[in-house]
Amino acid sequence: MKQFFLFIAIIFCFVAHAQSEAQLIQEAKARNISTKQDALSALAAEGITENQARQLARMRGIDFDTFLTTYFGGNQAEVSGTAVANLPVVSELVVDPVNDSVVEEKINEEDTLMSPYFGYDIFKQNPFLEKEYTLGNIDEGYIISPGDVLRIMVFGNNSLELETKVDLNGNIAIPNYGVFQAAGNSFKTLKSRLTTYLGKYFSGLLTQPQNVFLDVSLTQIRPVKVTVLGQVESPGPQLVNGLASVLNALYAAGGVKTTGSLREIYVYRNNRKIRTIDLYDYITKGNLKRDIRLTSNDVLFVPNRKSTVALEGLATQTGFFELTEGETLRELIDYAGGLLPDVDTQAINIARIRPFEERQASFQYNRYLTTVVYSAEAGKNEFPLEDGDTVTLQPITALVEKALTVTGSVVRPGTYGLTRYSNLKSLLLEAAQGLLPNTYLGKVDIESEDKTGMRSFSTYNLDAVLSGNTQVTLKENDRINVYALEQVAGERLVKFSGFNFANTDKEEENVAKTIFWRENLSAFDVIFASVSFEELSFQQQLLTSRVDVKRYNKQAKQFENIRLSFDDLGGLKAFKLLPQDEVFIFSRSVTERTYPVIGVVGFVQKPDTLALEKNMLIEDAILKAGGFQESADMSLVVVNRERFDFDTGQLSERFSYFIDQDYLLGKKEAPASPFYLEDKDIISVRKRAGYLERKSIRINGAVKFPGTLLSQYEREDFKSFIERVGGLKRTANLKASYVIRAGKPLAIDLSKVLNKVFLEDGDQVYIAENSGTVQTLGGLENESLFVWEQGKRAKYYLRHSGGKIAKEGGKTYLVQPNGQSQRVGFLKNPIALPGAKLIVNRKPVKARKEGKFLDDFSRIFGVISGTLTTILLTQRL
Repeated sequence: MKQFFLFIAIIFCFVAHAQSEAQLIQEAKARNISTKQDALSALAAEGITENQARQLARMRGIDFDTFLTTYFGGNQAEVSGTAVANLPVVSELVVDPVNDSVVEEKINEEDTLMSPYFGYDIFKQNPFLEKEYTLGNIDEGYIISPGDVLRIMVFGNNSLELETKVDLNGNIAIPNYGVFQAAGNSFKTLKSRLTTYLGKYFSGLLTQPQNVFLDVSLTQIRPVKVTVLGQVESPGPQLVNGLASVLNALYAAGGVKTTGSLREIYVYRNNRKIRTIDLYDYITKGNLKRDIRLTSNDVLFVPNRKSTVALEGLATQTGFFELTEGETLRELIDYAGGLLPDVDTQAINIARIRPFEERQASFQYNRYLTTVVYSAEAGKNEFPLEDGDTVTLQPITALVEKALTVTGSVVRPGTYGLTRYSNLKSLLLEAAQGLLPNTYLGKVDIESEDKTGMRSFSTYNLDAVLSGNTQVTLKENDRINVYALEQVAGERLVKFSGFNFANTDKEEENVAKTIFWRENLSAFDVIFASVSFEELSFQQQLLTSRVDVKRYNKQAKQFENIRLSFDDLGGLKAFKLLPQDEVFIFSRSVTERTYPVIGVVGFVQKPDTLALEKNMLIEDAILKAGGFQESADMSLVVVNRERFDFDTGQLSERFSYFIDQDYLLGKKEAPASPFYLEDKDIISVRKRAGYLERKSIRINGAVKFPGTLLSQYEREDFKSFIERVGGLKRTANLKASYVIRAGKPLAIDLSKVLNKVFLEDGDQVYIAENSGTVQTLGGLENESLFVWEQGKRAKYYLRHSGGKIAKEGGKTYLVQPNGQSQRVGFLKNPIALPGAKLIVNRKPVKARKEGKFLDDFSRIFGVISGTLTTILLTQRL
C-alpha cells in the first residue's frame, strides 16, 4: 500500500507525461481514491506531507493544485478574508451504468471574479509555475554556491568538456587537473579565475594570439530554502530556485492574504533586517528596484495590513487600498490609476470613522463626512487619509449645453446641436429627416427650460411651420414633440371575424384580422382581403344571408349592429366603413353539417379521415388511402355506419363488403354491387388470415457467427436460433447471458429456456463469455471492481470489499447481468455471474434524540407525583 502512495508522490512531483498520469488514475480508482481530499489524507497517513509534495512539484514545474483538481475533482478551497476565490472548471469522472464506461461530466463552471482588495490579484496566477528558469540570462553578479551545476568547455587547439556540481566545500573537481574553489565567486569572476587556473594546463589559453578558448555556463541552479512567515497562504519553509527574489518566495508561499500588508514586507538575513519591500511600487509602476535575490535561511515576514481605505465611484480601479502613514488623497488616486473623465473633482466625499477616544455611548453618529476639492496642481490635495476612510468619487451632472431634443413621429428622433439647427423647420426636415406617415399636422409642442430652471411651454401648428408661414426660433435645451395621428384621434383600424380554409381538404378555421382603415374602405373590401373569397369550398360553406357590422353610435353612446347580406352584393360593396368598425361573416355550419367525412383504418398505406365525395364508393376511399398493405385482406372489408336508435340503444350498424378488384383496378366502370358511402362511415381493412410477420433477432457475443437472423417458422425456439449462428463457443456462459427487449433487460435465465419459444421481433441476445468483472456498490467500506472467479458467491465479494459500513449498510442484493435480483442474507449466498453487481443499500441516518431518557423519566415521574398528591389530599379531606 505504501508503494502506491509513494507512487502518487512521485507522479505529482516528478512526472509530466500522460502515460504515467493515466496509470495513476487507474490505480487510484481501483483503491477508491476519487477526490483531492482522499489523496491528501492517504499521503498524510503514510508520512508524506502536502508541503513536501507541493515543494517538489514546484521544483519540477508542475502545479500541484491543478494536477489534483484535474484528475481527482478537488475540494472547494476556502476563501480567506473578503477576497473572492477563483473558481475553476471542475470535472468529475463518472461511471456510465449502461455500458460501464468512464465519462467526464462538467459539474461546475464560473468566471474568475476580481478581489475587491487592490493588489492581491497578482497572486492568483503564479507566473513561475510550469516554467523552467532561463539559465542563459543569468547576470554576472550571481554568486556561485554549493549545489550549482557548471558546464566547462575548452575548445580550439585543445579541448575539454565537463559538467560538474559544486560540492558542499565549494569545490569542483576537474579530472586530471585538480580541484578548483568555485563557491564564493561571482559568475563574472568565475570565468576569469578558471581561465587563469586552466591556463597552466592548456597552452594557448593565456597566450597572444589566443588559440584556445574557455566557455563556462550554469546548467542547473541550486535550490534555496527560505522561510516565509506572517500573513501568507502557506507560511513556513519554502524551496525556491537559487535565482529567486522576494516576489518568487511570496508566490511559492501561495501569495499574501488580504489580511497581510503589501506595503511593508521585511527580509531578514542572519537575524538582521536587510530590506523592506513595498509591492505597490511593483503593482502600480512595474518598479521593484528594492527586490533582492534570496539566499539560504533568509526569512520573509509579511505583517498585518497597515490600513484599509475604500475607494468607490469613478476611478480607473476601485476597491480597498492599503495606505501608509502620511499618504494622502493624491497617492490614493495615483494607486487607483487616476480619475475617469466624468468625475466631479469639486465634490469628493470622504467618510471617516471617529477615533475610539472621541466616541460616546449616547452619541449615535460615529462617522462623519468631509467633502474636498481635487486639483491636478502639485502641492494640493494633500488631504491625509486614515484607516477606515471611504472615498467616493461622484459623476458630474448630465446637463449638456446648446442641445435640442426632438421626439415623436419623426424619422430620426434624437438630440442635436443648437448652433446648426436654430429654427424648428430645419431641425425637423434636416436633423430629424422629416415626418413619419400618419403624423398629426395640427400641433407641435416645444418645452423650454432656461439655465435658472424656469420652464415654459409653446404650441404651434405643424403644417404652418413646415410651409414656412410660421417661423419658430429655437433656444438652448428646447424639447420638441411631434404627435402621431393615433395619439390624437386614436389608431384608425377596422376588425374582421369569420372563417376560412387553410387547406381545402380540411375543415374550416376561425379567422380574426385587424386592417388599417382608409377612405372609402367598404365592407366587401375587408372580407375579400381577409378570406379566400373565390375558393369554391369557401363559397359552399358561406352563409350568404347575413353579414354583421358592429359600429359605435355616438348619439346613443352604445354599439349597434348593422345587417348586410351577400345576396345584395352591390349594397355590401357600397357600405363604407368607419374607424373601429367590426365586420362579421358566418358559416352554414352554425345550423347544419357542411363538411361530411369518412374514415379508413386498418391495413392500408395511409389510414386517415377523408372528405366525403358525391356517390363515393368503398373502392374509391381505399384508393385515396393509398391502397392495401401487403398483409391486408384485399377481398373483404367492414363498414361501420352511424345508426342511432333511442328505443333500442343502437349506435351503429355493421356491413361486410366484398371488394370488386376489377373496378378497383379500373377495368370496368362500376362494381357489381356498389356500396355508396355516407357521412361518418368508417371502413376497416383487416389483416389477411394466417399472415405472420417474420421476426428479426440479433445475437452477439460468444457464438461462432454473430449477426441478425429472420425467423423461419411461426414458433421457432431459442435453441434453433443458436444453432443457426453456429452454436455456442466453448467459453460461453448461458446463465450470465441476457436479452434486451425494447431497451431493457429481460429477466430470464437463458440456460433454462433453450427449448422454449419466447423471442420477439427486435430482441437482442447477448451470449456472455465465461469471464468478466463483479462490481460492489453502496454502503461498503471500500466499493471495488473484482475480476470474476468461477463459483465465487456474493459474500466472497462482500467480504473482500471490507464489509458493510457500520450502522449504514442495509439490505444486500446481487443483481445478475440479466437484471434478476437475488437477496443476500443469513442463509442466502447466490453465485455471482460475470458482469454481476453487488449492491448494499444505505440505511437512513437517524437523528439522535439527546436526553430522551431523562425527558421521558421526568414526564412519567411528574405524572406519578401528581397522582399521589391528589390521592393524599383526597384522603385528608
